[in-house]
Amino acid sequence: MTSNSIIAFGQIAEIVGNNLSIDTPDTDSLKKILEKMFPQLQSLRYQIAINKEIISTNTEISEGAQIALLPPFSGG
Repeated sequence: MTSNSIIAFGQIAEIVGNNLSIDTPDTDSLKKILEKMFPQLQSLRYQIAINKEIISTNTEISEGAQIALLPPFSGG
């Protein structure tokens, strides 16, 4: 299994930076790892996108997948 690079946006990027590479099989594991590495994320609502698709349930992360951490969107 190879590490997948992670792109973060907005306030999430300010916390985690934009040079993350994490080796994990699924999005639930990814979230646990991120929140252990960056405790500030525990109090934030954010979404995970895999290959440009926002994930709402635990999803397998395939090798070479594009992972994005998205802050809450505000509309108007």
